[in-house]
Order: sequence, then structure tokens, then C-alpha cells
Amino acid sequence: MRGPPAPVALSLVNGVPVVEDAVLVTADQAAVAVEARGQAHRLAARAAG
Repeated sequence: MRGPPAPVALSLVNGVPVVEDAVLVTADQAAVAVEARGQAHRLAARAAG
């Protein structure tokens, strides 16, 4: 039986930390979530015709 994946402690891209102690440090998570939500609504509306 497998559980959920462990949180990311550190993720580097080209040597630059983007996730530290399971926190995204290179972007505003709330702003990303708002933008993604808006895009999802637009996509759903487009798909519905």
C-alpha cells in the first residue's frame, strides 16, 4: 500500500531554488491559483460552446 508522496524539501532549476521546505519561493502561489482558476473557467465555458 502506498501513501501520498512526501512533500518536496528542495527543488533546484539551473541551480536556483524554486521550492524550499515545501514552499514555492519563485512565484506568488495565491496569484498562480487565481490565474489558473480563471483559465479553467474560460476553458470550461469554451468547451460548453
